[in-house]
Amino acid sequence: MAAADKLGGYASGFSELNADVIAANVTATYKLLDKEGKVYGKDDLPAYIAELKKLGSKMEISNVVVDGSTVQC
Repeated sequence: MAAADKLGGYASGFSELNADVIAANVTATYKLLDKEGKVYGKDDLPAYIAELKKLGSKMEISNVVVDGSTVQC
């Protein structure tokens, strides 16, 4: 799968707050740095997304920046 497809799947997963979709589009060594500076791994996604769902059912993604193999939203 092309990197652009993976990025699209990742964004879709976050937009829908779907941990399975996010996990399907990241590597085993995936790390998420949240706005509070906490780092989450791929295995942490279900709990992280469950916490986000307490705040709403969707997420709006803006300002996507790709730098090599790093993406910031």
